[in-house]
Amino acid sequence: MNSSQCVVVEDSAIGLAAAKAAGMKCIVTKSGYAAKEDFLNADAVFDCIGDFPEERFDLSFCGSLLQTQHYMGEELDSLSLTELQSLEQQLGYALKHITNFKG
Repeated sequence: MNSSQCVVVEDSAIGLAAAKAAGMKCIVTKSGYAAKEDFLNADAVFDCIGDFPEERFDLSFCGSLLQTQHYMGEELDSLSLTELQSLEQQLGYALKHITNFKG
């Protein structure tokens, strides 16, 4: 299996760094001993695996992470309205998690 097809669940910055170095997507579940660590490179950050339903960690969420693409500047020009709406939704979701993480 290609590392880009894997999702790793970690609870520390060291584990996150290892997952990213291997080219894998990484979900971080915060723990007490690592609460102040930097998780900015994580694909998602959860306070716990059992967060509210809209933030729930599950296989469909992992699947959506693997399908996520990264766009820059003019690459957005070729996207359809549906793709742009999906990207907008993903950005909103990511911003919510960043706000929760920093909050």
